[in-house]
Amino acid sequence: MEEESITFNIADECNTLNVEEFVSSIKGQLDDSSIILFNYLDSFDDFDVIVDAAESANAKILPLYSNCNTKGALKIENAKPIDEIKELLSNTDMLLVFNDDIINEIDFDYQSISTIITFAPCLNDTAKISNIIVPIKSWLEVAGSFTNAIGDVQEFTPAVNIDEDILSEIEIIEKLSGNL
Repeated sequence: MEEESITFNIADECNTLNVEEFVSSIKGQLDDSSIILFNYLDSFDDFDVIVDAAESANAKILPLYSNCNTKGALKIENAKPIDEIKELLSNTDMLLVFNDDIINEIDFDYQSISTIITFAPCLNDTAKISNIIVPIKSWLEVAGSFTNAIGDVQEFTPAVNIDEDILSEIEIIEKLSGNL
């Protein structure tokens, strides 16, 4: 017998609800096979809301790194201090942003960069200031792998297939590198 479970991702890049609104909207759907994923909370109160909802439905909670491959990426490249990142940005003429909303993470005058191209599954603040926006598949539409919080590599398959004409980040990078 196949287990059916509902997974709710508060960290969905397209979600605009605050934690309390989101949990209220899904509360009736939670049960003992549900998992609530989150990667960022504004306050301890938000955490309490999630824990209360999970406990009342006997659901599970799973905190994640803010980006799915943070641990794996840190094995390849060391984290850079914010001053070094700002210096790199100040010497940048063209910035390619893949599936991130960096203007809310790094305080910088992005107007000084002549061309910003954002690859994103939905509109975010970085896309709003970009010269070019390229739609990409969301994490639900791609296959791949990531290194989880304990260092294990996990593989995943697409959960949905919405538009065959839209490419993933890796497909775009492969196409770009083939044209260099």
